[in-house]
Amino acid sequence: MKQFGAKPLTREEQEEANRLSAIAARMGTDPTAIIGRAQALYRSDALQGGSRTNNLVARLDVPYHGNFLLRADLPHGWSNPNQPDTSNQNGLSDLFVRAGGRGSSVPGDAIFAGIGLHLPDGG
Repeated sequence: MKQFGAKPLTREEQEEANRLSAIAARMGTDPTAIIGRAQALYRSDALQGGSRTNNLVARLDVPYHGNFLLRADLPHGWSNPNQPDTSNQNGLSDLFVRAGGRGSSVPGDAIFAGIGLHLPDGG
């Protein structure tokens, strides 16, 4: 009978996989790694009629106890409508908070479950 899924690794293969996974986590290239970080993400969109919108999102990831993560995204948006008699818009947008944990992990794969909380800005 053919076995499905990942085949068991030898002790040497497992040690090498763990070593490479640790290096990838430190370098930020392992998407399954739970690491702390602060990021700024920027996006600018050109709209019809010469208008522009800009968004800057501040993201903070805080790991705790190795397998849990708290993430907060706080966006700030501003626009330049480039139209006569129209004002610019500027301000904070909706806050998004996510908490979750990694349930299972092998090098290259992980199961993560969490909950997200969306707090609208009321605007």
